[in-house]
Amino acid sequence: MNILFVTENEISQQLGGTDRITITLSDEFSRLGHNCYLAFCRNTDHPDKCSFKDTVLLRDSEESEQITDLLQMASIDIVVSNLVDIKYKRRILPLLYNATRGTKAKVVACYHAMPGEDLLGNRIDNSLYRIRTKGNIGRNLKDISLSILPKGLVKTVFEKKIVEKYRLMYDYSDLLVLHTPEACRAYAEIAGIECDSKFAAVNSALSYDTFLDESELASKRKEVLIVSRMDEKAKRISFALRVWRIINDSGKFDDWHLSVVGGGSDLNFYIRMADRMGLDNITFEGRVSDVTRFYRESSIFMLTSSYEGWALTLTEAQQFGVVPVALDSYVSLPTIIENHKTGIIVPDNDLQGYANEVMWLMGNDVAREKIARNGLVSCRRFTKDKVAEQWLSLFNNLLNNNN
Repeated sequence: MNILFVTENEISQQLGGTDRITITLSDEFSRLGHNCYLAFCRNTDHPDKCSFKDTVLLRDSEESEQITDLLQMASIDIVVSNLVDIKYKRRILPLLYNATRGTKAKVVACYHAMPGEDLLGNRIDNSLYRIRTKGNIGRNLKDISLSILPKGLVKTVFEKKIVEKYRLMYDYSDLLVLHTPEACRAYAEIAGIECDSKFAAVNSALSYDTFLDESELASKRKEVLIVSRMDEKAKRISFALRVWRIINDSGKFDDWHLSVVGGGSDLNFYIRMADRMGLDNITFEGRVSDVTRFYRESSIFMLTSSYEGWALTLTEAQQFGVVPVALDSYVSLPTIIENHKTGIIVPDNDLQGYANEVMWLMGNDVAREKIARNGLVSCRRFTKDKVAEQWLSLFNNLLNNNN
Protein backbone atom coordinates (compact mmCIF):
# COMPACT_ATOMS: atom_id res chain seq x y z
CA MET A 1 0.00 0.00 0.00
CA ASN A 2 1.23 3.52 -0.81
CA ILE A 3 0.34 6.04 1.88
CA LEU A 4 0.77 9.81 1.71
CA PHE A 5 0.82 11.81 4.96
CA VAL A 6 0.00 15.51 4.66
CA THR A 7 1.07 17.83 7.49
CA GLU A 8 1.53 21.53 8.13
CA ASN A 9 5.22 21.27 8.93
CA GLU A 10 8.18 19.03 8.31
CA ILE A 11 7.99 16.40 11.04
CA SER A 12 9.58 17.01 14.45
CA GLN A 13 8.64 15.27 17.70
CA GLN A 14 9.44 18.48 19.54
CA LEU A 15 6.40 20.14 17.95
CA GLY A 16 3.83 17.99 19.73
CA GLY A 17 1.58 14.97 19.71
CA THR A 18 0.37 15.16 16.11
CA ASP A 19 3.94 14.95 14.84
CA ARG A 20 4.68 12.03 17.18
CA ILE A 21 1.59 10.23 15.90
CA THR A 22 2.71 10.78 12.30
CA ILE A 23 6.19 9.44 13.06
CA THR A 24 4.85 6.40 14.91
CA LEU A 25 2.39 5.41 12.19
CA SER A 26 4.69 6.04 9.23
CA ASP A 27 7.54 4.08 10.85
CA GLU A 28 5.25 1.16 11.71
CA PHE A 29 3.61 1.10 8.26
CA SER A 30 7.06 1.14 6.65
CA ARG A 31 8.22 -1.69 8.90
CA LEU A 32 5.26 -3.72 7.68
CA GLY A 33 6.30 -3.19 4.05
CA HIS A 34 4.12 -0.27 3.03
CA ASN A 35 5.50 2.82 1.26
CA CYS A 36 5.03 6.10 3.11
CA TYR A 37 5.41 9.61 1.69
CA LEU A 38 5.16 13.07 3.25
CA ALA A 39 3.86 16.36 1.85
CA PHE A 40 4.21 19.36 4.17
CA CYS A 41 3.53 23.10 4.02
CA ARG A 42 6.49 24.62 5.86
CA ASN A 43 10.02 23.68 6.87
CA THR A 44 11.10 22.86 10.43
CA ASP A 45 14.43 23.89 11.93
CA HIS A 46 15.34 20.43 13.23
CA PRO A 47 13.22 17.77 11.49
CA ASP A 48 13.33 14.18 12.66
CA LYS A 49 14.62 11.38 10.49
CA CYS A 50 11.59 9.34 9.44
CA SER A 51 11.08 6.38 7.16
CA PHE A 52 9.39 8.26 4.29
CA LYS A 53 10.38 7.18 0.80
CA ASP A 54 10.10 10.80 -0.31
CA THR A 55 9.11 14.18 1.10
CA VAL A 56 7.69 17.18 -0.73
CA LEU A 57 7.43 20.80 0.39
CA LEU A 58 4.12 22.16 -0.91
CA ARG A 59 4.72 25.61 -2.36
CA ASP A 60 2.07 28.32 -2.48
CA SER A 61 0.23 28.46 -5.82
CA GLU A 62 1.84 25.17 -6.91
CA GLU A 63 0.16 22.91 -4.37
CA SER A 64 -2.53 21.54 -6.68
CA GLU A 65 -0.04 20.45 -9.35
CA GLN A 66 2.37 19.03 -6.77
CA ILE A 67 -0.37 16.95 -5.13
CA THR A 68 -1.62 15.63 -8.46
CA ASP A 69 1.91 14.71 -9.55
CA LEU A 70 2.66 12.94 -6.26
CA LEU A 71 -0.58 10.96 -6.37
CA GLN A 72 0.26 9.73 -9.86
CA MET A 73 4.01 9.15 -9.54
CA ALA A 74 3.78 7.29 -6.21
CA SER A 75 0.50 5.57 -7.13
CA ILE A 76 -0.97 6.66 -3.80
CA ASP A 77 -3.74 4.53 -2.28
CA ILE A 78 -4.43 6.44 0.93
CA VAL A 79 -3.94 10.11 1.79
CA VAL A 80 -3.78 10.76 5.56
CA SER A 81 -4.40 14.41 6.44
CA ASN A 82 -2.84 15.36 9.78
CA LEU A 83 -3.44 19.07 9.23
CA VAL A 84 -4.28 20.97 12.42
CA ASP A 85 -4.60 24.70 11.73
CA ILE A 86 -7.85 25.66 10.02
CA LYS A 87 -6.08 27.89 7.49
CA TYR A 88 -4.21 24.86 6.13
CA LYS A 89 -7.31 22.68 6.22
CA ARG A 90 -9.26 25.23 4.20
CA ARG A 91 -6.52 25.47 1.61
CA ILE A 92 -5.22 21.91 1.36
CA LEU A 93 -8.11 19.55 2.16
CA PRO A 94 -10.27 20.54 -0.86
CA LEU A 95 -7.20 20.18 -3.10
CA LEU A 96 -6.54 16.67 -1.76
CA TYR A 97 -10.15 15.61 -2.04
CA ASN A 98 -10.66 16.96 -5.56
CA ALA A 99 -7.34 15.54 -6.79
CA THR A 100 -8.31 12.05 -5.66
CA ARG A 101 -11.75 12.02 -7.31
CA GLY A 102 -11.75 9.65 -10.24
CA THR A 103 -8.67 7.86 -8.87
CA LYS A 104 -8.27 4.86 -6.57
CA ALA A 105 -6.94 7.07 -3.76
CA LYS A 106 -9.02 7.86 -0.67
CA VAL A 107 -8.65 10.76 1.76
CA VAL A 108 -8.58 10.00 5.49
CA ALA A 109 -8.87 13.14 7.62
CA CYS A 110 -7.64 12.87 11.22
CA TYR A 111 -8.92 15.08 14.02
CA HIS A 112 -6.50 14.77 16.93
CA ALA A 113 -7.97 17.50 19.12
CA MET A 114 -11.01 17.58 21.39
CA PRO A 115 -14.25 18.50 19.62
CA GLY A 116 -15.44 21.81 21.03
CA GLU A 117 -12.08 23.19 22.12
CA ASP A 118 -12.73 26.12 19.76
CA LEU A 119 -15.32 27.47 22.20
CA LEU A 120 -12.96 27.53 25.18
CA GLY A 121 -11.22 30.72 26.27
CA ASN A 122 -8.02 31.40 28.17
CA ARG A 123 -6.92 33.03 31.40
CA ILE A 124 -7.12 36.80 30.99
CA ASP A 125 -3.67 37.37 32.54
CA ASN A 126 -2.11 34.88 30.14
CA SER A 127 -3.86 36.39 27.11
CA LEU A 128 -2.59 39.84 28.11
CA TYR A 129 0.91 38.38 28.59
CA ARG A 130 0.75 36.93 25.09
CA ILE A 131 -0.33 40.29 23.66
CA ARG A 132 2.58 42.03 25.44
CA THR A 133 5.04 39.47 24.10
CA LYS A 134 3.96 40.03 20.49
CA GLY A 135 1.32 37.32 20.32
CA ASN A 136 -1.60 37.40 17.89
CA ILE A 137 -3.72 40.29 19.24
CA GLY A 138 -6.96 39.26 17.54
CA ARG A 139 -6.72 35.65 18.67
CA ASN A 140 -5.95 36.60 22.25
CA LEU A 141 -8.78 39.14 22.43
CA LYS A 142 -11.07 36.38 21.18
CA ASP A 143 -9.78 34.08 23.95
CA ILE A 144 -10.56 36.78 26.54
CA SER A 145 -14.07 37.13 25.13
CA LEU A 146 -14.61 33.39 25.23
CA SER A 147 -13.51 33.26 28.86
CA ILE A 148 -15.89 36.00 30.10
CA LEU A 149 -18.99 35.60 27.92
CA PRO A 150 -21.79 33.21 28.96
CA LYS A 151 -21.46 29.84 27.22
CA GLY A 152 -24.87 30.14 25.59
CA LEU A 153 -23.95 33.48 24.05
CA VAL A 154 -20.58 32.13 22.89
CA LYS A 155 -22.29 29.28 21.05
CA THR A 156 -24.77 31.68 19.42
CA VAL A 157 -22.07 34.11 18.27
CA PHE A 158 -19.58 31.55 16.96
CA GLU A 159 -21.84 28.63 16.02
CA LYS A 160 -21.99 29.34 12.29
CA LYS A 161 -18.19 29.53 11.95
CA ILE A 162 -17.66 26.48 14.14
CA VAL A 163 -20.16 24.36 12.19
CA GLU A 164 -18.53 25.41 8.91
CA LYS A 165 -15.10 24.50 10.28
CA TYR A 166 -16.20 21.03 11.41
CA ARG A 167 -18.17 20.32 8.24
CA LEU A 168 -15.05 21.06 6.17
CA MET A 169 -13.23 17.94 7.38
CA TYR A 170 -16.35 15.81 6.99
CA ASP A 171 -17.20 17.06 3.50
CA TYR A 172 -13.66 16.81 2.09
CA SER A 173 -12.74 13.31 3.24
CA ASP A 174 -13.75 9.72 2.61
CA LEU A 175 -13.19 8.82 6.25
CA LEU A 176 -12.96 11.01 9.36
CA VAL A 177 -10.95 9.48 12.21
CA LEU A 178 -10.95 10.54 15.85
CA HIS A 179 -9.52 8.84 18.95
CA THR A 180 -12.68 7.36 20.49
CA PRO A 181 -16.35 6.74 19.65
CA GLU A 182 -17.27 9.39 22.25
CA ALA A 183 -15.15 11.94 20.38
CA CYS A 184 -16.84 10.96 17.10
CA ARG A 185 -20.27 11.60 18.58
CA ALA A 186 -19.18 14.93 20.05
CA TYR A 187 -17.75 16.00 16.69
CA ALA A 188 -20.92 15.05 14.81
CA GLU A 189 -23.09 16.94 17.30
CA ILE A 190 -21.08 20.13 16.89
CA ALA A 191 -21.10 19.80 13.09
CA GLY A 192 -24.84 19.20 13.09
CA ILE A 193 -24.56 15.91 11.23
CA GLU A 194 -25.27 12.25 11.89
CA CYS A 195 -22.46 10.16 13.36
CA ASP A 196 -22.52 7.83 10.35
CA SER A 197 -20.21 5.31 8.71
CA LYS A 198 -17.86 8.06 7.55
CA PHE A 199 -16.65 8.31 11.18
CA ALA A 200 -14.13 5.90 12.69
CA ALA A 201 -12.28 5.73 16.02
CA VAL A 202 -8.67 4.63 16.51
CA ASN A 203 -6.74 5.10 19.75
CA SER A 204 -3.26 6.62 19.64
CA ALA A 205 -0.26 4.31 19.72
CA LEU A 206 2.37 4.35 22.43
CA SER A 207 5.26 6.70 21.81
CA TYR A 208 7.97 4.23 22.86
CA ASP A 209 8.78 0.56 22.33
CA THR A 210 10.19 -0.01 25.81
CA PHE A 211 8.44 -0.53 29.15
CA LEU A 212 9.78 -0.07 32.64
CA ASP A 213 10.48 -3.38 34.36
CA GLU A 214 8.26 -3.85 37.41
CA SER A 215 11.34 -4.47 39.53
CA GLU A 216 12.33 -0.82 39.02
CA LEU A 217 9.16 0.57 40.63
CA ALA A 218 10.58 0.22 44.13
CA SER A 219 13.55 2.44 43.24
CA LYS A 220 11.48 5.35 41.94
CA ARG A 221 12.36 8.76 43.32
CA LYS A 222 10.07 11.14 45.20
CA GLU A 223 9.56 13.00 41.98
CA VAL A 224 6.43 14.50 40.41
CA LEU A 225 6.58 15.12 36.67
CA ILE A 226 4.92 17.34 34.09
CA VAL A 227 5.77 16.84 30.42
CA SER A 228 3.97 19.34 28.26
CA ARG A 229 4.06 22.09 25.70
CA MET A 230 4.12 25.34 27.66
CA ASP A 231 0.76 26.62 26.42
CA GLU A 232 -1.66 27.93 29.03
CA LYS A 233 -4.84 27.84 26.94
CA ALA A 234 -4.57 24.11 26.24
CA LYS A 235 -2.28 22.74 28.96
CA ARG A 236 -3.29 24.94 31.92
CA ILE A 237 0.03 24.54 33.76
CA SER A 238 -1.09 27.39 36.06
CA PHE A 239 -3.49 24.89 37.66
CA ALA A 240 -0.60 22.50 38.35
CA LEU A 241 1.41 25.34 39.94
CA ARG A 242 -1.51 26.13 42.24
CA VAL A 243 -1.72 22.45 43.17
CA TRP A 244 1.98 22.47 43.99
CA ARG A 245 1.50 25.52 46.21
CA ILE A 246 -1.11 23.61 48.25
CA ILE A 247 1.33 20.71 48.57
CA ASN A 248 4.14 23.10 49.58
CA ASP A 249 1.89 24.77 52.17
CA SER A 250 0.95 21.42 53.71
CA GLY A 251 4.56 21.08 54.93
CA LYS A 252 4.26 17.28 54.73
CA PHE A 253 6.08 16.56 51.50
CA ASP A 254 9.18 18.75 51.50
CA ASP A 255 11.23 15.77 50.31
CA TRP A 256 9.26 15.63 47.03
CA HIS A 257 10.27 17.55 43.89
CA LEU A 258 8.37 18.73 40.80
CA SER A 259 10.06 18.72 37.38
CA VAL A 260 8.35 20.64 34.57
CA VAL A 261 9.66 19.46 31.19
CA GLY A 262 8.87 21.19 27.91
CA GLY A 263 9.20 24.45 26.04
CA GLY A 264 6.80 26.88 24.47
CA SER A 265 5.59 30.45 24.32
CA ASP A 266 4.33 30.49 27.92
CA LEU A 267 7.41 29.06 29.64
CA ASN A 268 8.53 32.42 31.03
CA PHE A 269 4.96 33.13 32.13
CA TYR A 270 5.07 29.98 34.29
CA ILE A 271 8.56 30.67 35.63
CA ARG A 272 7.42 34.12 36.78
CA MET A 273 4.22 32.71 38.26
CA ALA A 274 6.15 30.09 40.25
CA ASP A 275 8.50 32.81 41.49
CA ARG A 276 5.61 35.04 42.58
CA MET A 277 4.02 32.10 44.41
CA GLY A 278 7.31 31.36 46.16
CA LEU A 279 7.17 27.71 45.16
CA ASP A 280 9.80 25.36 46.57
CA ASN A 281 11.24 22.15 45.12
CA ILE A 282 10.34 22.92 41.51
CA THR A 283 12.55 22.94 38.40
CA PHE A 284 11.70 24.08 34.89
CA GLU A 285 13.78 21.90 32.58
CA GLY A 286 12.74 23.41 29.23
CA ARG A 287 12.95 21.23 26.12
CA VAL A 288 15.04 18.09 26.56
CA SER A 289 16.32 15.65 23.95
CA ASP A 290 15.44 12.53 25.96
CA VAL A 291 12.40 12.79 28.21
CA THR A 292 12.42 9.08 29.08
CA ARG A 293 15.01 9.60 31.83
CA PHE A 294 12.48 11.78 33.66
CA TYR A 295 9.75 9.18 33.23
CA ARG A 296 12.06 6.44 34.56
CA GLU A 297 12.85 8.36 37.75
CA SER A 298 9.44 9.89 38.50
CA SER A 299 6.62 8.42 40.58
CA ILE A 300 3.65 10.69 39.83
CA PHE A 301 2.60 12.44 36.61
CA MET A 302 0.39 15.54 36.53
CA LEU A 303 -1.88 16.43 33.59
CA THR A 304 -4.02 19.54 34.11
CA SER A 305 -5.02 20.36 30.53
CA SER A 306 -8.17 22.31 29.71
CA TYR A 307 -8.64 19.93 26.80
CA GLU A 308 -6.87 17.14 24.96
CA GLY A 309 -7.56 14.92 22.01
CA TRP A 310 -5.79 11.92 23.52
CA ALA A 311 -2.81 13.05 25.68
CA LEU A 312 0.10 10.84 24.66
CA THR A 313 1.93 11.81 27.84
CA LEU A 314 -0.54 9.77 29.90
CA THR A 315 0.29 6.51 28.16
CA GLU A 316 3.97 7.49 28.12
CA ALA A 317 3.78 7.86 31.90
CA GLN A 318 2.07 4.46 32.23
CA GLN A 319 4.78 2.85 30.07
CA PHE A 320 7.36 3.93 32.62
CA GLY A 321 5.42 3.20 35.79
CA VAL A 322 4.53 6.81 36.57
CA VAL A 323 1.03 7.13 38.05
CA PRO A 324 -0.94 9.73 36.08
CA VAL A 325 -3.31 12.18 37.75
CA ALA A 326 -5.56 13.96 35.24
CA LEU A 327 -8.47 16.37 35.26
CA ASP A 328 -11.69 15.04 33.75
CA SER A 329 -11.70 17.69 31.02
CA TYR A 330 -11.99 15.70 27.79
CA VAL A 331 -13.99 12.79 26.42
CA SER A 332 -11.15 10.36 25.61
CA LEU A 333 -9.70 10.27 29.13
CA PRO A 334 -11.69 7.25 30.48
CA THR A 335 -10.34 5.16 27.60
CA ILE A 336 -6.82 5.65 28.98
CA ILE A 337 -7.37 5.74 32.74
CA GLU A 338 -9.58 3.57 34.92
CA ASN A 339 -9.93 5.69 38.04
CA HIS A 340 -7.86 4.54 41.01
CA LYS A 341 -6.82 1.44 39.07
CA THR A 342 -4.53 2.63 36.26
CA GLY A 343 -4.35 6.29 37.28
CA ILE A 344 -6.37 8.99 39.00
CA ILE A 345 -9.19 11.07 37.45
CA VAL A 346 -10.14 14.27 39.27
CA PRO A 347 -13.30 16.31 38.49
CA ASP A 348 -12.43 19.23 36.26
CA ASN A 349 -11.43 22.45 38.09
CA ASP A 350 -11.32 20.70 41.51
CA LEU A 351 -8.09 22.25 42.77
CA GLN A 352 -8.18 20.94 46.33
CA GLY A 353 -9.37 17.51 45.19
CA TYR A 354 -6.46 17.28 42.76
CA ALA A 355 -3.96 18.27 45.45
CA ASN A 356 -5.49 15.72 47.84
CA GLU A 357 -5.11 12.91 45.30
CA VAL A 358 -1.47 13.77 44.60
CA MET A 359 -0.70 13.94 48.32
CA TRP A 360 -2.50 10.61 48.86
CA LEU A 361 -0.22 9.02 46.27
CA MET A 362 2.84 10.66 47.83
CA GLY A 363 1.99 9.19 51.23
CA ASN A 364 0.93 5.73 50.07
CA ASP A 365 3.77 3.76 48.50
CA VAL A 366 1.83 0.47 48.33
CA ALA A 367 -1.18 1.94 46.51
CA ARG A 368 1.04 4.02 44.22
CA GLU A 369 3.08 1.00 43.12
CA LYS A 370 -0.07 -1.08 42.62
CA ILE A 371 -1.58 1.56 40.31
CA ALA A 372 1.74 1.86 38.49
CA ARG A 373 1.84 -1.91 37.89
CA ASN A 374 -1.73 -1.85 36.58
CA GLY A 375 -0.81 0.98 34.22
CA LEU A 376 2.14 -0.97 32.85
CA VAL A 377 -0.29 -3.71 31.82
CA SER A 378 -3.15 -1.50 30.67
CA CYS A 379 -1.11 0.66 28.29
CA ARG A 380 -0.07 -2.40 26.26
CA ARG A 381 -3.48 -2.14 24.59
CA PHE A 382 -1.96 0.71 22.59
CA THR A 383 1.25 -0.84 21.27
CA LYS A 384 2.28 0.29 17.80
CA ASP A 385 1.58 -3.02 16.11
CA LYS A 386 -1.97 -3.22 17.51
CA VAL A 387 -2.83 0.36 16.55
CA ALA A 388 -1.24 0.06 13.09
CA GLU A 389 -3.33 -3.05 12.49
CA GLN A 390 -6.49 -1.04 13.23
CA TRP A 391 -5.44 1.68 10.80
CA LEU A 392 -4.60 -0.76 8.02
CA SER A 393 -7.93 -2.51 8.49
CA LEU A 394 -9.69 0.82 8.03
CA PHE A 395 -7.63 1.56 4.91
CA ASN A 396 -8.35 -1.83 3.37
CA ASN A 397 -12.06 -1.59 4.06
CA LEU A 398 -12.15 1.88 2.52
CA LEU A 399 -10.35 0.72 -0.63
CA ASN A 400 -12.37 -2.50 -0.95
CA ASN A 401 -15.67 -0.66 -0.63
CA ASN A 402 -14.65 1.35 -3.67
CA ASN A 403 -14.54 -1.79 -5.83
